Amino acid sequence: MPIFITNRKCMRHGILNRFLSWQLFTPLSRLCYSIYLLHFPILWIRISWRRSLVPFHHYDIITEFFGVLMITLMLSVFFHLAFEAPFLKLEQIWFPEKSKPTEVKKPLENAHTT
Repeated sequence: MPIFITNRKCMRHGILNRFLSWQLFTPLSRLCYSIYLLHFPILWIRISWRRSLVPFHHYDIITEFFGVLMITLMLSVFFHLAFEAPFLKLEQIWFPEKSKPTEVKKPLENAHTT
C-alpha cells in the first residue's frame, strides 16, 4: 500500500513520470523483448559449460553477472536489428496508422441564456 501511495504522489507531481520518460530508456525499452528471450538460454549455456564447482566469492559472482549481462546485451542488439526491427518496419508498411480526423470545436451559440 505505501508503494502505491508513493507512486500516486510522485506521478501527480511528475517526478516519476519525468524519470520514466527520460530518453535514455528508449533504446533499452526496444531491446527488452530480445533480452527477455536470450537471457535464460545464455545462462543455461554458460552454466552447462562448467566442469567444476564455482567458488562463491563476491568478485567471481559480480564478474559472472556482468559477463552474462554484456553477452546478453550484445546478442539482443543483434537480434533486435536482425529480426525485430525489420518486422516492425513491415508492420508499419502493412498496417499504417490511420490519422484521426481533427475535431473542429464549434463555438457555442447562446452559451449564456438568461
